[in-house]
Amino acid sequence: DWNKLFWGDNKQVLAHLLKDYRGKIDLIYIDPPFDSKADYVRKIQMTGQKIEGVEQSVLEEMQYTDIWEKDEYLQFMYERLIILRELLADTGSIYLHCDWHRYSHLRLLMDEVSGQDNLQNEIICHYKSFHGQVQRYFPHQHDNILFYKTSNKAKFILMRN
Repeated sequence: DWNKLFWGDNKQVLAHLLKDYRGKIDLIYIDPPFDSKADYVRKIQMTGQKIEGVEQSVLEEMQYTDIWEKDEYLQFMYERLIILRELLADTGSIYLHCDWHRYSHLRLLMDEVSGQDNLQNEIICHYKSFHGQVQRYFPHQHDNILFYKTSNKAKFILMRN
């Protein structure tokens, strides 16, 4: 039943899922836009082709823009988090991946939507970004994953070897 691919605005897709799955989902992981102030493009190789009279080996195709005004971004996220909360079962939990760009804002939104007492943990994903050059600030070397439960009935299984 879950072998489906949806194309479109995720808010519309989530709203569509509500009719069949409201209160039935045990786990949600989201990796939303980070408001990185960047446009993301995909490079396409074009070997030996001429495009508009210019021979090119690589074209760039716009994938999405991650440039937001603060209030637009917060409204975008709030509307989706409300729907996601409606999809979660009493035994459910949600993991929200973010970085320094909007971490503090998303934490407050999640506190509002899920209840600040339902914050279970913050998972830090550390990565190396220092390449030996002189820095003017401390480098950003981690992302955050906020882990919220829906109730005291939430399932959490820690697998150990």
